[in-house]
Amino acid sequence: MHIAKLHDIMCRTRFDCNFYHSAESADKLEIEVIVDSGCANTLLPLWVAQECGGIELPLKKEINIAGNSRVAQAYMIPKLEFGGCVFTNVFVFAAEFRRELKERMLLGLNVLNNLRYTVDRDAGDFEFTERLPKSLPKMEFPYRNYFDDNGDYVMLSDDFVGIA
Repeated sequence: MHIAKLHDIMCRTRFDCNFYHSAESADKLEIEVIVDSGCANTLLPLWVAQECGGIELPLKKEINIAGNSRVAQAYMIPKLEFGGCVFTNVFVFAAEFRRELKERMLLGLNVLNNLRYTVDRDAGDFEFTERLPKSLPKMEFPYRNYFDDNGDYVMLSDDFVGIA
């Protein structure tokens, strides 16, 4: 996977990600991803969460991006794919973004913590390998989690999400 330098958002790595309307769907929506290990939760533009059939969850959170505050809506994304890995039932926060972020996802720690990733800037490679921590409460849904305002890890229950 090629790494490109973004001049507009403090030199982070970026690559493409495919979003699917369901776990079985072949129809995809492609957007750019920015790896942001300083971002606790993965953030999507609201239009992407809606367009890819994301399930709106009864949870909102105030977020701060580059000094701009906004309210973000929680969503469960049915399926996404990047770096040769496929992810299902991925928790994200989605909000209206402008400028650099209106067409990009910020990949946060709620997903990154389940991956081993290597960046080789000289070769221009970014490699991902899924490596689930043994401490996960539900191994069958490793991406159905987020970090709350206190930095605590929260795993969503089946009842909350409405999917099993």
